[in-house]
Amino acid sequence: MTRDRHILKEFDASLGELRSEVLAMGANVARSVESAVHGLVHGNLDRCNEVIAEDEVVDGQEMEIDEIAMGVMVRFNPVATDLRLVISSMNAARSLERVGDHAVNIARSGRKILKAGMIEEVKLVEPLFELAAAELRDAITSYADGNSTLAVGLLAKDAELDRMHKKLAKSVSRLIEERDGSAIPLIQLLFVMRSLERIGDLAVNVGEEVVFIESAEDIRHQ
Repeated sequence: MTRDRHILKEFDASLGELRSEVLAMGANVARSVESAVHGLVHGNLDRCNEVIAEDEVVDGQEMEIDEIAMGVMVRFNPVATDLRLVISSMNAARSLERVGDHAVNIARSGRKILKAGMIEEVKLVEPLFELAAAELRDAITSYADGNSTLAVGLLAKDAELDRMHKKLAKSVSRLIEERDGSAIPLIQLLFVMRSLERIGDLAVNVGEEVVFIESAEDIRHQ
């Protein structure tokens, strides 16, 4: 009996470690997105460079989460909700790693824009960033709290983000057609907008994993 209690304690500790690592990774990529956009909007090349340099940290976090998850499955053979937690945590980490990649893409586009000369249109990304950042925060919070309602609510927010992205992308595309010599920064701005839209999609992916953990329901493609 004592041994069983000891194993259960180790199992709970391992699941807690897994959750903590996913949340730490989520906080890290959220900061990276914020830093990349801040660097662009405020003309801060150092912030952009920091995001690019820290990408390896995010990659390392994903690998650490996979290692913990595989260790849990091998040692404890989890079932039901616990098994869903382990598998979905790995999937969530994969989505968060891709968020980190998009933060790097934003930082790289930001460097190109700033080196070519600041353009007034960079401010167009701010409302997109606010929506994408809100989605990401809600996704991380839903995972932390096991909140399926908050997770499902990401779908409506993402639809709003998609609409705004399409509207702003059309505006910038028209500006590109009007300008010849200064079109390159605007093209990079389109890439930034696209990355922010994709970050919203990835936040939805995390939310879908939360729903699966809590109810075993697969809401993808709904």
